[in-house]
Amino acid sequence: MKRILIPLCLVVGSHVASGQRSYQFEAPDRLFIEGKELFSLKNYPGCIDKLEAYKQHAKDADLIQEADYMIVYAAYEQGRPNADELLKDYLEDYPASRHSDEVNFLIGSIHFERGEYQKAIFWFNESDIDMLSPEQQEAYSFWLAYSLLQTGEMDKARRYFSRIQQIGTKYREASTYYVAYIDYATGKYNNALIEFSRLKEMPDYREQSLYYITQIYFIQNKYEKVVSEGEELLSSYPNSKNNSEVYRILGNSYYHLGNQDKATNMLSKYVSSTDSPLRGDLYILGVCYFNKGNYSSAVNALSQTVRENDALSQNAYLYLGQSYLKLKDKNNARMAFEAAATSSFDKQIQEVAMFNYALLIHETAFTGFGESVTIFEDFLNDFPNSQYADKVNDYLVEVYLTTKNYQAALNSINKINHPSTKILEAKQDILFQLGTQAFTNMKLDEAVDLFSKAINLGSYNMESRNDAYFWRGESASGIQICTHWPIITWDIVISNSKNTERHKTVSASISIWKTTSRHRHWQMLTTVSATACTRTASSHRLKKTIHMPPNCNRLPATIPFTRKASCWACRKITGGRSAQWTACSAIIRNHNMWTMHCSKKDVPMYCLKTVHKLHRHSRH
Repeated sequence: MKRILIPLCLVVGSHVASGQRSYQFEAPDRLFIEGKELFSLKNYPGCIDKLEAYKQHAKDADLIQEADYMIVYAAYEQGRPNADELLKDYLEDYPASRHSDEVNFLIGSIHFERGEYQKAIFWFNESDIDMLSPEQQEAYSFWLAYSLLQTGEMDKARRYFSRIQQIGTKYREASTYYVAYIDYATGKYNNALIEFSRLKEMPDYREQSLYYITQIYFIQNKYEKVVSEGEELLSSYPNSKNNSEVYRILGNSYYHLGNQDKATNMLSKYVSSTDSPLRGDLYILGVCYFNKGNYSSAVNALSQTVRENDALSQNAYLYLGQSYLKLKDKNNARMAFEAAATSSFDKQIQEVAMFNYALLIHETAFTGFGESVTIFEDFLNDFPNSQYADKVNDYLVEVYLTTKNYQAALNSINKINHPSTKILEAKQDILFQLGTQAFTNMKLDEAVDLFSKAINLGSYNMESRNDAYFWRGESASGIQICTHWPIITWDIVISNSKNTERHKTVSASISIWKTTSRHRHWQMLTTVSATACTRTASSHRLKKTIHMPPNCNRLPATIPFTRKASCWACRKITGGRSAQWTACSAIIRNHNMWTMHCSKKDVPMYCLKTVHKLHRHSRH
């Protein structure tokens, strides 16, 4: 019996020992099962406790891997800061895990929630969408689409949103909104308008839909619809974050509709509601203030638009100049006009600005031939057909004839490529004046040249032209020119004057004469006279040719005849046996001038105002 009992005891003892070992292995499995049940119930704190306890005793690699998956997933659901690192560690530990696609999706979701869209796209692309649950697939598509939208890949984003719009449930309306937004952002305004018009009936999307509808109508220049939608938006959502932009587009729309009062009201609200108002809207606000006569406010608005060198700044400078003029601040007005005049973005603006700038220089810093004349010259060269050309010509002529600086005036005129009739009239007078100055200074060659230029210029200033004929003759009479047998041609030109009160002048020109060193005196062999009919309406010429003997010298190049009453005359006066005088009468600058030529004098006498003086000299 004892032999039997011992083995039985051993069997019993062995059974009891075996039963204890089975209990020890089954306890961790129970922890796994309980943890998994808590996981399915989304009791993530309890789930993590059970599974962490299970891992301390577990030896089943598959169950441990599954436990680790549930632990990192629970950490993700709890929103732990290091959840992404836990998920990445899981992938490193189990690269072939059947949960790798889902874990990649979870990592991408964490980066998406953080706004790290490029990283989110990377991890979403590491995941196979077909391995995700239907709910996860829709979330995956929406988050990936939104990430692509945020990184500028609108075409790809629209494809995902459009797919969700067709078959989605949770993100369907949101996807419709983003499809409409992408169409708006890519310029497909009509498509976007259809979608937003449908979405504005949904409370969650009404505000944003109204906002983009207003924007689309503004882009399409449908200003009346902008006003309708925009006013409804402001009325329905007075505290909307979009109201600053709504003020802006409403102000622009009212301006284009011609309602500058409402435009000013809306744009002033816009400017006061933002730290960085757009330059274009500040410009419109400034123009509205200017048109209303509020020049100080106009200056304040416009001065904020000239930060860049572009066409907008050029326009703003022109309005600034006008505003400063209204405020009687000519110095700032001058600087503003100068800034607009030196920009070439808009030629019309440049033309107006340059004209105003030159006028201000002319008025405020007039110094004869100073900066204003230079600007007027540039203006006529740059804008020869300008509507302001006549005014500029008047200003230049005024300067030319009042400063008496004839050489500077001539230099100025020569810089003008296409001088007007007024300028050429002034030039003819200036050439004559310069000729008289040269004559006074005994620069006879220069005088002849200047008088000839005045004559050759044409008939712009007949008084100066006829006077130039006279003084050219006086100047040439003092110049010795050696030739052979002379032929003297008197070319008498009779022309009408525009002013019937002025005397008509006939000029007689000698084309060739002779002088010699042995014969220093000359003698007029004949007296030339001509009679012109006062009724003659057109110019005509009378010629008389005289052949001079070899001893003839020092004849005047030009002898003018002046009509008195109804005839033209050249007088011959003889005084004494050895002297013969010929006198010519002329009206020069409203003075009765006489010229005599004496056979005993080398140089004729000039400007003898009376016949008595002429006779007195002839008796000597």
